[in-house]
Amino acid sequence: MVQLLSSSLYAQTFAGDTGVITDDGTINYFNLQVTDLNPSAIDTSFGIVSVCINISHTWADDLVIWLKSPDNTLVELASHNGGDGDNYENCCFNMDAPTNITAATAPFTGVFQPEGNLGDFNNGQNPNGTWQLVIVDEYPFADFGELHEWKITFGTNPNAPSTLFSSSDLPLILVNTNGLLISDLFRIDASMSIIDNGPGNSNHIYDVPNDFYGTVSIEKRGSSSIGFPQPSYSFETQNDTGGNLNVSLLDMPKENDWILYAPYNDKSLMRNALIYHLSNEMGRYASRTRFCELILNNSYQGIYVLEEKIKQDSARVNIAELTPDDTTGDQLTGGYILKIDKYDGEQVDGFTSPYPPCIDTSVWQTIFIQYHDPNPENIVSQQKNYIKAYVDSFEVALASTGFADFDTGFRKYADESSFIDFSLLNEIARNVDGYRWSTFFYKDKNSSNGKFTMGPIWDFNIAFGNADFYNGVMTEGWQWDFPCPFDYDGGLNPFWWHRLLEDSLYLTNLKCRWQELRTSTFDLNHINSVIDSFAAVVDSAKERHFEKYPLLGEYVWPNTYYPETYEEEIDTLKNWIAARVEWMDEQLSTGCVATGSNSPENNVADLLNIFPNPVLRGSTIVANINLPAETSLSLIITDLTGNQKVMISHEMLLSGTHTFKLQCQSLNMPGCYLITLKTDRGTASEKLFIF
Repeated sequence: MVQLLSSSLYAQTFAGDTGVITDDGTINYFNLQVTDLNPSAIDTSFGIVSVCINISHTWADDLVIWLKSPDNTLVELASHNGGDGDNYENCCFNMDAPTNITAATAPFTGVFQPEGNLGDFNNGQNPNGTWQLVIVDEYPFADFGELHEWKITFGTNPNAPSTLFSSSDLPLILVNTNGLLISDLFRIDASMSIIDNGPGNSNHIYDVPNDFYGTVSIEKRGSSSIGFPQPSYSFETQNDTGGNLNVSLLDMPKENDWILYAPYNDKSLMRNALIYHLSNEMGRYASRTRFCELILNNSYQGIYVLEEKIKQDSARVNIAELTPDDTTGDQLTGGYILKIDKYDGEQVDGFTSPYPPCIDTSVWQTIFIQYHDPNPENIVSQQKNYIKAYVDSFEVALASTGFADFDTGFRKYADESSFIDFSLLNEIARNVDGYRWSTFFYKDKNSSNGKFTMGPIWDFNIAFGNADFYNGVMTEGWQWDFPCPFDYDGGLNPFWWHRLLEDSLYLTNLKCRWQELRTSTFDLNHINSVIDSFAAVVDSAKERHFEKYPLLGEYVWPNTYYPETYEEEIDTLKNWIAARVEWMDEQLSTGCVATGSNSPENNVADLLNIFPNPVLRGSTIVANINLPAETSLSLIITDLTGNQKVMISHEMLLSGTHTFKLQCQSLNMPGCYLITLKTDRGTASEKLFIF
């Protein structure tokens, strides 16, 4: 029933339909008909000024509430606010209210700013037609609610539409859902365009899309982060018939499955990008990343990170593709990607390990191993049986008294080095979710030496001291020592990690690998240079991001530190890593016999310092070379196939520091390159990463 409540040139109010808010995750649309509104176009002279709602609902935080206009403009009123409080009681939204709804508490009574801009409706559209209040309970089958009343008021002096920034140094991703709400329960089709004019060039919202323009199917993703004002998304690029379309986005290898990661509670914006980069430097594939800015339905959404989704692919997890027809012989033996993870999110199916987390103690938790790729929909029974039997064999061997035997122990089934690298990456970051959530591992075919291999790493947004629980802020202590038994969490570490440390050779190999990495990937100067490089990439966009999400100096779950400025965020990150590395050095710097000398006079690698690294393609690289004595010198950059890209050669240079600026126009493809320094004392190479 729609009723015109009042009518004048200065204030015209309309009321809409009411009803039950379903508790099954479906989207509820409540209609409101606007008729004979005068004037018949809304803009900055006369337009929408307020929206009022009355909702009874236990646990108001479950609700997402949007308003949709006849021209399909969507404006977010409130999403996931109020915690376990109840109800929106006589709650109105007005852009001139002193308090944003995100800063209020339930029950929401009074006038508040919405999360979006009501002025976006005042775009010159004809308001006569069907408006819709769109409500979703995103925590289904728990709490019930009802919309009792809602109304829209039009009047004079309305707010203007949002003014989008003119340009950005980051690539721009624009998504238009054509009036549909993005859910975490199903995908919707949307149009996407990507603008990337290359290094050193600005990207403008109204530029012609030059990186991608097409259709995607998109949904929200995440678990604990699903309710953040800045959600993450997963999407697939599609062809004209809705099938998968493999494309290269922002110079990453062609594929169709992608992630738009929202670094909402990581105010450095880079924890994921940092650890993935370090993993790739170590030779362990992790998702490639590109910082970008997202505009959704003409509304700025902040800085995002475009990431590759973990899946089987020659440019991602490079194992054999496993089809439903691969049910016998070597074809059955790979490739599988499995994971230990939370049960929400994507399709869930798998098997339970017969070994509890604490192998000698009775606990209520179990280790549930999920099928990831092939996913539960595509994996067939023979493949399920095979991979379960293989994991069972690994665990039986690891739990046995002869677990360290080379022929019959765990090494028969597992790639030891991958376990070492996986643990060191989780430990240097003190990842509170490490080992127990977002833990991936894979197996290739037996003909490809297909042993159980850990990785890729995933989801480190609350690592590096960014968690105020489970000792996440502590720079001392091991994450593999997560307590067991532990009654307060459903996720515990598999018994694997403690058992492996009982093998003296494994522990020695772990220490040797740590000491090796401390001279390269885990060198503090190198880590800091990576952090500085990423900070430089987001520098011009970070103020926009934190204007959209004014979080600096504020607590956001589960922050331990919340500095007032972005620069202090970066310093806090660096200082935490330095303290963590110092403690790990104390634990791991003995027990491995080193070879050679670390003297700068004898180690050619110590003579070379490259900055920035990683570097944006097309930029200038500065190479500082500190020569202890007179020498000839060559500095060569090659790709990984040995093709020479850049060369500097000098017949003789005096001792001292020499600086060379390398123009990298020839390094036009992102990826890993080698910088090789040749002197009379020897040769050394360092990896250079272009993004």
